[in-house]
Amino acid sequence: MRVLVVKMSSLGDIIHTLPALGDAARAIPGVRFDWVV
Repeated sequence: MRVLVVKMSSLGDIIHTLPALGDAARAIPGVRFDWVV
């Protein structure tokens, strides 16, 4: 599964999102996250 993460501003918000994406990656085998900043 591929997930597109779109963030229009605030680099700090992106950094705070990383742990949640790590948890999702462990819970969903084969998931791939792509970013649009």
